[in-house]
Amino acid sequence: VMVLALAGVASIATGLLIGLAYPINKPLWTGSYVFYTSGIIICIWAAMMWLIDVRKISAWTYPFQVVGTNPLISYVFSIVLAKLLYHISFAGGNSLYSWLYANVFQSVLGNYLGSLAFALTVTGIVWLVAWWLYRRKIVVKL
Repeated sequence: VMVLALAGVASIATGLLIGLAYPINKPLWTGSYVFYTSGIIICIWAAMMWLIDVRKISAWTYPFQVVGTNPLISYVFSIVLAKLLYHISFAGGNSLYSWLYANVFQSVLGNYLGSLAFALTVTGIVWLVAWWLYRRKIVVKL
C-alpha cells in the first residue's frame, strides 16, 4: 500500500512539474493532466486498500458493492434511462429530461445544487435497479 501511495504522489508531482511547461489540460488530455489525475486516483486507490483490506473497515462500501455486482447492467441502464428522458416529449415539446431539470431541480435549488441533485437522483434510480438485482442475487456476466 505504501509503494502504491508513493507512486501516486510521484505521479502527482510529475504532473505538476510537467505542467509548468506543458499545461494541465483535460480536453487535450495532455501528459501533465494524465500524470496528475492518475496520481490522484492511485492515492485514492491506496487509501481504499489501506482502509478496506488492512484496517478491515468496509461497512460503508455496501452501496458500491451493490453497483459493482452488476456494473454492465448499471452502465447500460443509465444510458437507456438518459435516452428515454431525452426522447420523451413533455410540456410544449421539451424533453422530459429538460423539463424535470428546469422545473423541478433548477427552479427549487438553483443551477449548481439543482444540477447536483438531478445527477444524484438519476444515480439513485440506477442504484435502486442495481440493488433490486443484488437482493435477488441476479448477476449478469459476459
